[in-house]
Amino acid sequence: MLLAEADYLPVVYMPLDDVDHAVLQPSSQETYCPYNGSAPYYSLRDGDRIAEDAIWSSPTPYGAVHQIAGHVAFHPQHVDIEHNPS
Repeated sequence: MLLAEADYLPVVYMPLDDVDHAVLQPSSQETYCPYNGSAPYYSLRDGDRIAEDAIWSSPTPYGAVHQIAGHVAFHPQHVDIEHNPS
């Protein structure tokens, strides 16, 4: 799902269930967005490699963006997203 907000670049959101939970590590980082509400973060761990605060979610987004509930977004400096249709 692609979400464009105000003057920000569009953000790709994907279902949290589509992310390998074995690599997710809850982070203490949390931010607030006036469009999406509170946003807790996850770090990604792959062996000894860790991408701190690479993913955020909006578990209880505001009504206008309710469709991103249950989805996560990735910081592009940490993750490359490729579409690979099966």
